[in-house]
Amino acid sequence: MENWGTSARKQKELSKLLDQWAVHITGKCGNKPLSSSAYLDEAEPFLEQYANQDLVGAAGVLVQAENLRDGEDDLQPERGTAPCSPTTSLDAVSKTEGLIVFFPGIPGCAKSVLCKEILEMPGGLGDNRPLHCMTGDLIGGRYWQKVADKRKEEPFRITLANKNAPNEEVWRQIEDICRTTKAAAAPVIPDSEGTDTNPFSLEALAVFMFRVLQRVNHDGHLDEALWNAGYVLLKFYNLYEGKSRSEFESDLYERFGFLVKTPLLKPDRSPLPGDVKSILDEGLSLFIDGRFPLRLLRKK
Repeated sequence: MENWGTSARKQKELSKLLDQWAVHITGKCGNKPLSSSAYLDEAEPFLEQYANQDLVGAAGVLVQAENLRDGEDDLQPERGTAPCSPTTSLDAVSKTEGLIVFFPGIPGCAKSVLCKEILEMPGGLGDNRPLHCMTGDLIGGRYWQKVADKRKEEPFRITLANKNAPNEEVWRQIEDICRTTKAAAAPVIPDSEGTDTNPFSLEALAVFMFRVLQRVNHDGHLDEALWNAGYVLLKFYNLYEGKSRSEFESDLYERFGFLVKTPLLKPDRSPLPGDVKSILDEGLSLFIDGRFPLRLLRKK
């Protein structure tokens, strides 16, 4: 890790993970060498369990089995070459240029909380680059142009773009900012199974809605006091319609060379209650048909 320039804080976090892995795997398999299939069968559930009890990585990244294979190339993926299940830690992003951390998500995906935690974390992201956050709800219109203008003032800085970035038009703007300010960009997405036509599952949408309806005095006024909050969430969800989860992840990785996932749902969770699924299905159907009664979802 020292040869790879891993920060002292990150070394401590990874050492804790590896110590627990050693206890786990020797307890189950002893000291005999593992086959590659057995390794993956054991590593994946261990890492998910570990992530649930202690978020891994500078931004609470859910590390997957692919990130623990031997070799520097696996820890620092080559840009433009997508692995089978692309997941990256922010530590793998180059520290020789500026960085834009952005969020292709939906309101309620915890981007503001994540930005706050990163800003308050001692040492930031583990290097000496200036770190700042630009919050869309406070900045208003022409947000991405303002991000570009701010980055031109200090291209080496790390920009936390605290605004939902839901479609290819926005992603192209971010690519342009990267080119003009010599920066890398790291998309941060909630981990979700998705559906055949949407990268986010109905369970994820239900969690996002629940979080939004618990808010009070939100900067963007998308909170429990907004009478059509449910409609706004359906509108955002529909912006992603037409891409499966794998297409969504592959597109982001091919564009930016990095992809960071944050844990969202427990792997051993109970199924989504039937009544909740029925309400979401009804709301999405009415929204797509243009017949959505705005008070329906909030009332239920």
